[in-house]
Amino acid sequence: MSKKIKKLDFLDFEHKDSLNKFYSWIPGLRLSDKIKDRNIKLEDGFFICSQEKHKTYRKIMGDYVKENFNVVNISSVVLYYKYPQNSKYYYVAQDKVRRFLTSVKIFYNQNVDSILELSICDNKNDNYFKIDNLSEYSDRQRELITDVYVRRNFIEIENEEDLKKIKKIYNNLGVADVENFHKYSPLHNSIKFYEHFYRESWTQLKTMLLFVSLESILGEKTEITYKVSSRASYLLYPKNSKKRIEVFNFIKKAYGIRSSFAHGGNVESDIRKIEKQMKENKGVDYYGFHDNFVKDLESIVIGCLKIILLDRKLTELFSSTTNNKQISKYLDELVIG
Repeated sequence: MSKKIKKLDFLDFEHKDSLNKFYSWIPGLRLSDKIKDRNIKLEDGFFICSQEKHKTYRKIMGDYVKENFNVVNISSVVLYYKYPQNSKYYYVAQDKVRRFLTSVKIFYNQNVDSILELSICDNKNDNYFKIDNLSEYSDRQRELITDVYVRRNFIEIENEEDLKKIKKIYNNLGVADVENFHKYSPLHNSIKFYEHFYRESWTQLKTMLLFVSLESILGEKTEITYKVSSRASYLLYPKNSKKRIEVFNFIKKAYGIRSSFAHGGNVESDIRKIEKQMKENKGVDYYGFHDNFVKDLESIVIGCLKIILLDRKLTELFSSTTNNKQISKYLDELVIG
């Protein structure tokens, strides 16, 4: 079979109508021994594929990985998408992969990405493949390879229960219509800003993206600092007053940084100020803006998104483009009790 396989440039649109298979290698994600030896359906035509059933194409990717990344095998997750016969757009598969990765990131509060993609056309006539080495395009992708295979920084989906929750988030991201770039709902906007947070390396912009993501679901035009702080604290900890106070105070203080970035303040001085405040509040010897602060803010954003996306009714409410009053009512009642 390998003798028939030919490289296909994606710019060669002559063959795009016959593309029918797509594989994506996720090196930082593994399945536990309990669930790894079967196809796991995410939706029609889209699976986490078993090693045995797709071994031919896993071998194509594995040989490439061995040669280019000095990695012995690709035992980590490979996603498989089967194009419908009438599909003409290869990027549909990439959208599905991106949605799944967002689900995993939200569930585990940890980054994970696709490093390698393999596309195959109709093998009834002739076999074409295109290896898309995403690590060629980004230093961040190369860092991910190092994280996974040098630092052993894996995420493992351990059991069926976690898998069900990830699939639920995946399905509800579909309700939020995250693959539609022309959708503008509170939840859709929040997820898109959150996804961009992971692609950005400049800390100040990462921070702003997290704030906008949080404001998209919890904010309004007036009293934004108080509303976002109180709503996030009650959404995350409805029955724990101590934790609510911690979240409320953190976000309220953090808004000073947001204002400084957005409206022209003494950024360096404000960063040092919040580092000092948080160090004292937490009683720790070190608290850094570029690591600890961003991680704390990210955890709040992800926590809020996770609560919404694990609840179908909340997903539908926050995905509405016309129910702003109902969303405000729900959030206000959450705080008032």
